Amino acid sequence: MKLQKDFNQYPIIGSKIEELYWYPAGDSIWIKGKCDKTEDISNKKCYFYNLYFLHMKNSNIINQEKKNYQDAKIVGVDIREVDSGFDICLTIDYRDDNIETLECRQTMQFWCDDIRYDVLKYRGMSYENIYMNPQYQAFFTKNQQAYGKDECFLETDSKDLVNGYLVQWDSYGECRRAQNGVLCKHTFIQRCRLLYKQTILFEYDSIYDMAHVSSIIKHQNGKSYFLFKTDLYGLNVYDMQSKEVFYYMPEGY
Repeated sequence: MKLQKDFNQYPIIGSKIEELYWYPAGDSIWIKGKCDKTEDISNKKCYFYNLYFLHMKNSNIINQEKKNYQDAKIVGVDIREVDSGFDICLTIDYRDDNIETLECRQTMQFWCDDIRYDVLKYRGMSYENIYMNPQYQAFFTKNQQAYGKDECFLETDSKDLVNGYLVQWDSYGECRRAQNGVLCKHTFIQRCRLLYKQTILFEYDSIYDMAHVSSIIKHQNGKSYFLFKTDLYGLNVYDMQSKEVFYYMPEGY
C-alpha cells in the first residue's frame, strides 16, 4: 500500500501534532504535524505533514467532547484496508488541560472511506518560485482532472470588485451528508473568470476555495493589476493593460 510506504519514508509514529482540526460535519479530521527523525540541521531541512481521515463512521470519538491535541504525539497507528474503505486504530498521547503535568493516552477506533497523507518540504525561508515545477504542475493537473467535471459541480458564486469589475467562479468537489445530517461541501477546483460588464477578460483555475481572495489595485506606475490566488499559498498578478500574467508559488507549498 502506497500509504504505508509514505509512512516508512516520513515516519508518523512519535510525530508531534501541531493541530487537530474537525471538519464542520464532524465526520472527518485533519491532523497537521511534524515528521519524526527528519530534521537535518546542516541543510535546514524538515518535513511536515497533513493527515486526513475522511467520512468516518462507527467511531468512538465522533460524539465525544473534543480535546486539545496541540503538542500531542502520535504513538500508534494501525490501518487495515477493507473492501469499502479503511479500519483505523489511532493512539495519541496528550496533556490534560485540567492537570498540566498529567499525560493521557487516547485510542481512536473508526472506519473511514478515504485517507490522505501529504508531506510538505520547507527550506527555511526559501522564496524559490516552483509554479512551473513539473511536480507541482502534475499535482495541480491531478486535481483539475479528478474534480473539474460536470458531475462534481457544486455551485456558482461571485465577488464584486471595483469600478464594475466582477470575479465569478464555478466550484467543483464533493458533497456528502454526514452522520449528524449536516450537508458538507468540499471544494477542490474552481473555474474562475474576471469580468467587466458581463465580458470575460481573463480565466483561470484555482484549487481549493481561493477564488474569493482577489482584488484590483492601481499601481503608482499608472497600471491596474488583478491579484488572485490559484492555491492556498502564493500570489499571482494579471496586468490588465498588457494581459501578461505572473504566477508565484513559493517552495514549501
